Amino acid sequence: MSGDLIKVRITAPVKLGPRWLRPGDEPEVTADDRAQLEAAGAVERDPDATQVVLTGTPVRAFTQSEFETATAVTAQMLAEAMLDAALEEVTTQLRAEKAALLARAVEAEAQRDMLQDRVLELQDQLSAATAAAGQAVAADGQHPTTGGAAAPDQPDTPEPSETAAKTTPKKGAAAKPKG
Repeated sequence: MSGDLIKVRITAPVKLGPRWLRPGDEPEVTADDRAQLEAAGAVERDPDATQVVLTGTPVRAFTQSEFETATAVTAQMLAEAMLDAALEEVTTQLRAEKAALLARAVEAEAQRDMLQDRVLELQDQLSAATAAAGQAVAADGQHPTTGGAAAPDQPDTPEPSETAAKTTPKKGAAAKPKG
């Protein structure tokens, strides 16, 4: 009986004997060849009835449309479950990141408050030092100087190092051409 030919529809590229068959081809094959093609998953199942077999015992014969409907429902349920799990994982990660950011914000606010207090302390110290310096000047009747030395008589007179720096050519500079 293995000599009877059966027409099948190829669903995946497969080599049968010496030739390659492409998806969509409909060759006539023997029952043995069909069994090999089915085992390889390269042919369409019988569209009229497919038997679901558990431990060798036929349970129920499904039509192709019933099988496709059941498969679609199962696929939908699996997709929803996977989506729910992925969303839960992302939500958990985002909540953890939010908690970490809130903790950093609290720390930053505490540091800001501490620095503001320090600024106020330094402003108070500066005000006290300025007031003390003003009182000392008023008591001495003199104006404070920057270096403790008397101010030069001619403030526009350049220091000797300034004149040398302006007139001395830089090291490695080319000489100016005459003319």
